[in-house]
Amino acid sequence: MPVVRAPPTFACASDLVVAELLDRLQSIGTLHGPVDARADEIYLDTRGDELAAAGVTARCRDYAGVRTIQLVVVPIDPDELPEPPLLERAVSRVDDVGAAVRSWVAEQFGLELGEAPREVLSLVVARRRWSFVVDELRLELALDEIAASEPHGRRVRLGELSIEATEAISGDPVRAAAVLRRVLAGVRKVDGIEEAKTSTFERAREALGLGELGYGAKPAPLGADDLLVDGARRMIASWWSTVRAHIPGVRVGVDPEHVHKLRVALRRLRTALKLFDDAFQPAAAARLRDSTRTLGRAFGAVRDLDVQRAALAGWRQDFSTVEVSAWRDICERIDRERNAARKVALTLVGGDAWQEIQDDVERCIAPDPRGLRHTVGAVAPVLVRKRVDRCTRALERVEDGGAAQAHALRIEVKNLRYSLDFLGAALAVEDDVMERLAALQSVLGEVQDDVQTGELATRLVAMSPRPPSATAFGLGVLVGYGRARADHATRTALHAAAQHGLRELLAGLAHPHD
Repeated sequence: MPVVRAPPTFACASDLVVAELLDRLQSIGTLHGPVDARADEIYLDTRGDELAAAGVTARCRDYAGVRTIQLVVVPIDPDELPEPPLLERAVSRVDDVGAAVRSWVAEQFGLELGEAPREVLSLVVARRRWSFVVDELRLELALDEIAASEPHGRRVRLGELSIEATEAISGDPVRAAAVLRRVLAGVRKVDGIEEAKTSTFERAREALGLGELGYGAKPAPLGADDLLVDGARRMIASWWSTVRAHIPGVRVGVDPEHVHKLRVALRRLRTALKLFDDAFQPAAAARLRDSTRTLGRAFGAVRDLDVQRAALAGWRQDFSTVEVSAWRDICERIDRERNAARKVALTLVGGDAWQEIQDDVERCIAPDPRGLRHTVGAVAPVLVRKRVDRCTRALERVEDGGAAQAHALRIEVKNLRYSLDFLGAALAVEDDVMERLAALQSVLGEVQDDVQTGELATRLVAMSPRPPSATAFGLGVLVGYGRARADHATRTALHAAAQHGLRELLAGLAHPHD
């Protein structure tokens, strides 16, 4: 099945002067055309927006006499997944498109929809295409006038410009990229054009008033006058809602940000359970801490491999003595390990175990019969002091430890930052404090990632089949790199802690009125 890469896309305002755009392009290169065409697109989803929740759009497209259905992954962060895959399959005029999409997403992603998708909105696209030649680089420009409508009769008009390189200069990708950047810079100078941050589907949904697609909202910090039990329950409910919102995208498995966001939500949920432990039914809270720890570790293994795979490009640059074939083999081995880790993690988000987690969440957020009346403002200093003390002890242990203690410090810094995030409105914590903790956490995270590079390479060496000599050499380089970073972990952690003033910061949080 072919995978088509999406070209750069610009949103065009209604007051765009097309002649100005064409004049700008003519000053850069030579335009040939236009050629006019029309495309009819119908976007489909279930009544519960199950595809959108999974980060996927499905559309039926009629263009140039050919009817296809397409599945498009919509990334959470386009910078993290700049070229999301578009999967395309031909269908006949008599095929039931909704049934075809339902069957295909089950086959492609293992995503079982509760019903066959039906029309959500439709687009009629009037396209004008130009061939554009700049310094022997051939591009295709497409200017679309889009009439969008939804089944209840609402209609809007949108405009888009897409640019795609179709033929590089003498096979020179570096020069081709430079020319393309020059073209894009020229386009951005035209009034009425801005780079599209979301897909056509998302912009059409928003313009038609169908609502934005999201994955849960971060809860507001607790106020000083809020009851602790109410605020604690709100935190648990909100972060659990975010965990559940990312499960469909995790099942699809294309956009790694779903795993990342799910893990962040799990970590914040567990921090809230520990921070506000007196506010919950003890047995349910203890079980929930244990089950979410197991869940977090399983998806943590997947996330760690996502991070390592993303680091491949940097490794190729830093370790140029390793052969290209070795990097391909290393990438394939990482993918195999990730797939195995992903299968393990997915077993935890279904069946009786998953239901037990949800039941414990419900028990924790249910009204408390004890009638606790403590306000957040009254207990926040004590709660923060506990996290400060843990962080202080972790910092002291770093001096006599190694990579493991540096990682432990990172965990405590992160938990302190999350706690302050929950309670900041009640404590008037300055933004500078949060920024310094985030920066320190980032440095310690980079150390841990590098240490894990060496540990991963050790596992990949033992993976069958036995690696060829070029791969073994590359993995040996990574093992050495990881061990070197581990040997310097203590020094790096202490330097970063001093650079960001962690001791002073902790002292200020422990004694805010001194």
